[in-house]
Amino acid sequence: MTVTYNSTSDIRPPRRLLLTLLLSALFLCAPAAKRIEKSVLENVPGRSQVVSGYSKPDSVADRLAQMPLHAVEGLWRFASEGSLMAIERNSDRAAGEYEAETTVYRMVIVRAADMALRPGTVMGYLTPTAKRGVYDARIY
Repeated sequence: MTVTYNSTSDIRPPRRLLLTLLLSALFLCAPAAKRIEKSVLENVPGRSQVVSGYSKPDSVADRLAQMPLHAVEGLWRFASEGSLMAIERNSDRAAGEYEAETTVYRMVIVRAADMALRPGTVMGYLTPTAKRGVYDARIY
């Protein structure tokens, strides 16, 4: 009894099937990734708000010193213009279906070179990207 093995016909269908399944999975997952990205920063308020608790730089610094901060959080001074901005986790947002897993940071003016900007003015929001130290931002 002789058994013949036709390697090309036995191997190709599973490879094609695997390739088809892989491509299908990629196409189905891509819209979900776009929904996640959109739901986080696209849901920020349409206009900037003024929040309380940022009128005194020392009190903001004391509050931040008592918290376990992420690398981006803290008081940031923009030397070119002299503004002081606080970046901290946004705790007052309503978590959506996908937002619960994503950290959102809020940028708030503590002291601005432009006197038209009051302390507590929300300047924008940040979310971390896949690359460490790189953030996506929506700035008013």
